[in-house]
Amino acid sequence: MELNLTHISPLPTSVIEFIESLAKNINVNRIIVFGSRANSDYNKYSDLDLAIDAPSITKIEWLQIKEYAYYDVRTVIQISLIHYNINPLRLQNQILTTGKIIYVK
Repeated sequence: MELNLTHISPLPTSVIEFIESLAKNINVNRIIVFGSRANSDYNKYSDLDLAIDAPSITKIEWLQIKEYAYYDVRTVIQISLIHYNINPLRLQNQILTTGKIIYVK
């Protein structure tokens, strides 16, 4: 499936490029946006909450992704990343229920 960012636009180019790089990661199965951007209750400066479904990602790779999002993506919006697979089922279900899947492998 292609990346579908229509639910969360407009986004700065640097953020779009970051999400595209996540989608190309062999370990990423899904990217789910949740929070205000999933509910269409946001403005262009609202933070971006992403749940990354990557059951086989290593701890080091996950930390590298988080560091890249925090330090290297040049943007005025905050990007919050959640490792979907290590969170409790209740939170996973809430993310799936209220979020929007923007990428599926």
